Order: sequence, then C-alpha cells, then structure tokens
Amino acid sequence: MKSKRMIISWVNGQFEAWCPHLKGEHSYWLCPERIEQLDHWGGALKDAIRFTKFDGSTLEIVMAHPQLTHQLVETPPIKGMMLQRFLKRQVDKVKTFPSHVAWSWQLGQTIVEQPHKKQQTAIVHYMPEDIVQGLTAVAEKHELHLQKIVPLTEILLHALRKIEAEEDQIVLLAASAGKDTLVV
Repeated sequence: MKSKRMIISWVNGQFEAWCPHLKGEHSYWLCPERIEQLDHWGGALKDAIRFTKFDGSTLEIVMAHPQLTHQLVETPPIKGMMLQRFLKRQVDKVKTFPSHVAWSWQLGQTIVEQPHKKQQTAIVHYMPEDIVQGLTAVAEKHELHLQKIVPLTEILLHALRKIEAEEDQIVLLAASAGKDTLVV
C-alpha cells in the first residue's frame, strides 16, 4: 500500500489536493475559488481533508507563487559548507523582501564555454520565511506534518532531465501554470 500523504498543488492561486494512496473520485479535490493569500489556506486545506476523507499525517506542497523566486547562479569550484555559504550570500544580495529568507538549492548544469573550461552552476529557490512558517502552522493546526515544499520548476527540471538529447542540443520545456507560463 502506498503511504498516506496528501499533495497540495498551490500554483498561482489555484489550490488542488491529491491523495495518491486513494482511488476514485475522492482522491482528488479542486478548490472552487482561488487561494491567493496564506490566510485562506486553512479553510481550503480543511475542505480538502473533508472531501478526500484523508486520515494520514504527511503533507507535501508543490507551489508556484509570486514570492517564490528561482535563480541560476554560477558558482566557483567549491563544495560542501563553502558552497552553502556562497549561495546564502548570493540569496541575501538579491532577495527583494525585508524579512528572513527560506531557501534551497540544487546542482545546475555544468556550462562548457570553451574546450577545457567548465562553469559549475546551482539553481537556488527562495521566498520569505514567513510563508514557510505560515504553511507549517496551518499544517500543524490540522495535525499534519509538512514534509516538503517543492517549487513547480523542480518538477519541470526533473521532467527535462528525463528527455534524451544529444550533448550539443538545447532542450526547452514550457508548462502552463494558471495565468503564467513556466519555461525551463
């Protein structure tokens, strides 16, 4: 049996809930109204739990949000804690909000500019820490453990990596996300 978890897709105000362990019409719920603000998240989550009859404890969120930013950063040839500190400084330099930042990163592509010259990159995702704390608080209010928040672009990157392409080919993946189009 698959684990009991609820996956919320919160993409530019559209709120959808899916319970992969359930089958049939009650495994998926689409909120009839847009959820733009974190204040309305609790009511939507409560409705999703009630409709799906979810009795698990794990919550995962896939999101695209105006305050969730993604940036490709060229990095020096460093690893471990030095790379973490470097990326943290980069995020602190470019964030556009006054509050503390919640951020994560993943290795990006290695860029080959010239023969024997490679540039390491990282993809950094960041947003105000208040949003993460608010989502965690809503989950805890409903006795759920917020296990992860995944940017929608990460899903696209995962799909992009599965596409077979020649080394010198460029692959572009675009996805509709409500009013926006995401391009990777």
